[in-house]
Amino acid sequence: MKLTRIRLEQVRKFRGAIEIDGLEPGLNLIVGPNESGKSTLASAIRSAFFERYRSVAAESLRPLGDNSAAPAISIDFDVGGTGYRLSKRYLSRPRCELAAGDQRYEGSEAEDRLAALLGYEYAKSGASQAKHQGIPGLLWIEQGQAHALGSVVGHAIEHIRSALGSGSGASQASEEADSVISAVQDMRNALLTPSTGTPRGSYAEALRTVDTLSAELEQLQAEADKYRASVDRLANLRLEHAAGAEERPWEALRRQQRDAEQQRDEIRKLSASLEEKTRERTELENRASLLHDRLQTLLLQERELEARETAHAKAMEALQSARAQEAHLQQRYAQAHQQVLQSDEALQSARRQLEASRRREQRQALEHRIAHLTHQLEQAQALQSRQTRLSAELAEIALPDGVLEQLRQQIAKRRELGIRRETMATRLAFRLQPDAQVALDGQGIRESGERLLTQGATLSVAGVGEFTITPGGDDLAALQQEDAALARQVEALQSAHDIRDLAHAQERQEKAQHLRNDLALLQRELLLRAPDGIQDMHNQLEQLRIQLQALPVLDEDESRPPADPGPSLQEAESAHAQHARLLETAKQQWHQAQLDTSRAQAHAETAQQEYDKAGALLRDAGRQEQQQRYQRQLVEINLSLADLRQSLQTLQDGIRAARPDILEQDIARYRLSAEQQEQAHHQRAEQLLRLEVELQTLGARGLDEALADKRQALEHARRRTAELERRARALDFLLDRLTAHRRQATQALQAPLQARMLHYLRLLFPEASLDLTEQLAPDRLIRPGGQGQQAELLELLSHGAREQLGIIGRLAYADLLKEAGRPTFILLDDALVHTDAERLDQMKRVLFDAATRHQILLLSCHPEAWRDLGVLPRHMDSLAVAQGSGA
Repeated sequence: MKLTRIRLEQVRKFRGAIEIDGLEPGLNLIVGPNESGKSTLASAIRSAFFERYRSVAAESLRPLGDNSAAPAISIDFDVGGTGYRLSKRYLSRPRCELAAGDQRYEGSEAEDRLAALLGYEYAKSGASQAKHQGIPGLLWIEQGQAHALGSVVGHAIEHIRSALGSGSGASQASEEADSVISAVQDMRNALLTPSTGTPRGSYAEALRTVDTLSAELEQLQAEADKYRASVDRLANLRLEHAAGAEERPWEALRRQQRDAEQQRDEIRKLSASLEEKTRERTELENRASLLHDRLQTLLLQERELEARETAHAKAMEALQSARAQEAHLQQRYAQAHQQVLQSDEALQSARRQLEASRRREQRQALEHRIAHLTHQLEQAQALQSRQTRLSAELAEIALPDGVLEQLRQQIAKRRELGIRRETMATRLAFRLQPDAQVALDGQGIRESGERLLTQGATLSVAGVGEFTITPGGDDLAALQQEDAALARQVEALQSAHDIRDLAHAQERQEKAQHLRNDLALLQRELLLRAPDGIQDMHNQLEQLRIQLQALPVLDEDESRPPADPGPSLQEAESAHAQHARLLETAKQQWHQAQLDTSRAQAHAETAQQEYDKAGALLRDAGRQEQQQRYQRQLVEINLSLADLRQSLQTLQDGIRAARPDILEQDIARYRLSAEQQEQAHHQRAEQLLRLEVELQTLGARGLDEALADKRQALEHARRRTAELERRARALDFLLDRLTAHRRQATQALQAPLQARMLHYLRLLFPEASLDLTEQLAPDRLIRPGGQGQQAELLELLSHGAREQLGIIGRLAYADLLKEAGRPTFILLDDALVHTDAERLDQMKRVLFDAATRHQILLLSCHPEAWRDLGVLPRHMDSLAVAQGSGA
């Protein structure tokens, strides 16, 4: 079989008609880049032979987006010296015609004669499959399928066996045996597929019925299980919903939230109490110090008694001194009293200054917060103003979505049209004599050069005449019109959006993107400045101003710190206590001096009485009561100080342990949990409603009755399937026994096939051989290894090696089929793409050798790889165009 001409029209990417004529009887190489139409050509050849002209599978041939197209394929070929022409039209007004010499066949008759001639069959319905394609399916290799040999051999095995039997002198089975085998095989094949033994016909239908009924039963059972599960789920949901409605856990969580908020407020109160107790501790420490000094004074009185005992003898001598001392001590007492009055006034002044300072600090803190918040508000308002300005600028320069891409596409189309115009333009090359006078459209031309003419031009030659040159014809004019229309579209698009050119549009798009980025940054900065919004900042500022107005108004002296602040409160209290002690001492000394003077005046004889009187003074109940009172007060103050220090420590520990920051998190956590619990309760209510409606729908379908009916139908189908399975196994067993006798003859038929395979194999793998299966398919590659011969299963070899052996095997089958007088034509679509350079050189020898016996059509996207194949390549873009052009 040799193809001489191929014509395609409205087939996939070829919307027009292309024609390949003058195909060589040996090697034919067609090259082109990816998506240039090579695979479309291969698919068209296969469809023309394998697909019925009325088959809907031809829909794959229709050009994309052209629903009115009618793919048409015409192929001229020669078989056994007879010329044939196959013409098919698909989809719209489908037809088929086969011309064989003077004979004409149409429709299904033409297709059946073609299938019988080439050794394949048509699918009873739908698209052609590998099992129908016989010899052509074996020899016409699809892209990426060169390695898959075993499966396609099985579909052509009968043709191969027939060729082997007729080519050798092997004995054939008797006609009766063949008839019996054929009859058993027909009965067996009615139930099982010939190649794989999978169920078919009534057996497959019974199995499908069982599967369908099982699936339906499973579906019903699943629906019943779902119904029961939904009932259980409904009950659980009701319980959960009732429990939720009764417990209302979100309310407990909100109470916990309020408790946490209350605890936070308590911590704030504790902090205020801590400051108050710190001041109280300082006051108690000062009072304790004063009581301690007074007790020391009482102890001095006791020591004074001892002094009086020793001073009794000197009383008279000290009379004058005592009088002088008395006057001095009286003056000293008056001075001490004046100092106490002054220190008391200083203490009151210090207390007033401390209170004024606290009020000033409170007012200053509020004023500082107001100033800070006012500054933040001004910044946020400035950011908001800038955001509004940038948004307006973005709205002014931003292009609508798709405008830039549309402009790019239109400009690219104009560029493409320009290239096509230049391609179709007439190139005028000239070399003139020095004295020649030639003008092109009125402009003189000299010496040599060339012009590219895209529109009509007039060539004037002095002394000869004028020549009118019209390049491109109507097609170029149409391209110029299309270019003008595109130019108007580009101008309209630029005018509609105020665009000067593509660069200007891109510049505006980039500037718009920068503005969007700036707006996003401004939005984040505004969120940082005013996380709750500018209005919230206004509200906070108003609240602070109200708090400031609520503070007591300071008088002129309180509103500013004093120029001379004087001593601190602690210093004033300490000075006041010291002056009080001095006053008491001066008073006691003055009184003592008076006593001394009185005793001195009394005379010496009364000294013992004075001594007794002094002893009586020490034993006086009032003095002892005073001393005991001082001691009780000191003990009480010390106890109070101890309690107060413990309270201060407890407050500090409590505040530290309470973790106010964690309390704020607890408040947020309780709030979120309460919202989630309440939302889940509402969602359960919605689920209850949906589930009740679903259960009412399922319950109305009578699932239990449907399950019983489906189980009964499934049991019946299983019994029917078991009967057909026993019959199929019996027929399969009988066929195996009958074909066992044929197997020996088949083994004898393998010899010529192995010889043809070795013929090609030794060109690729010297000293290698191939084992064949009973189905005459290559099984193992045997070649020298480290320890003698090494056998490798073909499926374990690399993809490239399997691809090479797949082509070698097909060439061997082609040789046998040709010797048996069967038509052969080999089609390789992008084969050997996984072959390295060294192996490829060997495979070129294989193909060149096979081309001396067969016609080979090789399609490839790598022309540089086939330069030494011995045949000139045809490029897809240079194929003869019969009508229109490939799109």
